[in-house]
Amino acid sequence: MADLLPFAPRQRAKRFRELAREARAYAAKSPEGMRSAFLEIAGHWDHLTRAAEAADRDFAGIGVPAISAPTSSLAEPDGNHIHPTEPQ
Repeated sequence: MADLLPFAPRQRAKRFRELAREARAYAAKSPEGMRSAFLEIAGHWDHLTRAAEAADRDFAGIGVPAISAPTSSLAEPDGNHIHPTEPQ
């Protein structure tokens, strides 16, 4: 699992989903005692998938918010020093 840490959350979520699917496939082929263990493991992979998907949403939100206040007077109409609004 440590080899997945360098990957972006979306790639980790994809791999966790694959591992959960694989655990369920093993569960389907296994005797009852092992089946429940594989299903429990699949549940853990599902939990990690959800955590990685949440991290991906947070990761995608990094940067300037879509609606943000101007951070410079250059963005204000009467503070635009590059293109003055009044004749000089």
